[in-house]
Amino acid sequence: TTHRYLADALAFWWRAFARRLQAELSTSTVDASLLHPSRSAPISEPTLLRRYEICEAVREYDAMSAWQSRAASSSALAATSAVAGVELGGGNWALNADRLGKPGWIGSEQNSSLHFALSVGASPRATLVFERSYTGFGTARVDIFCHGQRHDSGRRPTWRHLATLDGLRRDGKNVTLASVETVNLRQKGVLPHSNCTLRLTISSDAPLKFKLRHVSSC
Repeated sequence: TTHRYLADALAFWWRAFARRLQAELSTSTVDASLLHPSRSAPISEPTLLRRYEICEAVREYDAMSAWQSRAASSSALAATSAVAGVELGGGNWALNADRLGKPGWIGSEQNSSLHFALSVGASPRATLVFERSYTGFGTARVDIFCHGQRHDSGRRPTWRHLATLDGLRRDGKNVTLASVETVNLRQKGVLPHSNCTLRLTISSDAPLKFKLRHVSSC
C-alpha cells in the first residue's frame, strides 16, 4: 500500500543518512537505534483502523475514466448504459460534466436510482466519492443487495441500507469539494467474497442534484 511504501522509503533514507553521519564523524557515537528504525505503534483507535483498513479494489467505477473513454470513442450515449456494470434503475441519472474537467454520475429527480455491480473480497467494504457543495445539492440513499445470501432467520435476501450521503455543505463554507464515505460491509451483514448490487437513490426533492464521482469495493 502507499503508506507502507512511504514508511519503507523513509526508513531506507534514514538508515543511509545515519550511516553517512557516522562515517563523517569517524566515531561510533551514533546511537544504534538510529541505524535500524522501527515503525511505531499506530496512534489511531483500533476501531478506526479496522474501518479504514487498506485493501486492494476488487471492483471499481471511476467517472473520469468513463468520461474519457466515452470521449475517445466519440459515443453519443449520454446515459449510464455506456459503462459496463452500471445500470439506470429509473429517473434521470446520467454520466455528465456539469463543471469542466469534473465529470460524474449526476441525478436530480427524487427516487431516481443507479445500480453498480460489485464484488467483495475477504474484508468487504465499499467506498464512494461524491461531491459536496454549498448550494443546489441534495441527498442520496445507499443500499446494497447481495445475491444468494440469506438472513440469519432464513429469509430471502433484501436490500440493506448502508448510508445516506449529504451533498450539501452545512459548515457555511462556499466551496465545492469531493467527500469520501467508506462503509464496512461486514458490519452490515455482507459475507466475504460476495457478488452484490449497490443502489444509489436520490432522496431529496428536485431540482436539488447529487453527483457521484467514484465507487469501489474490496
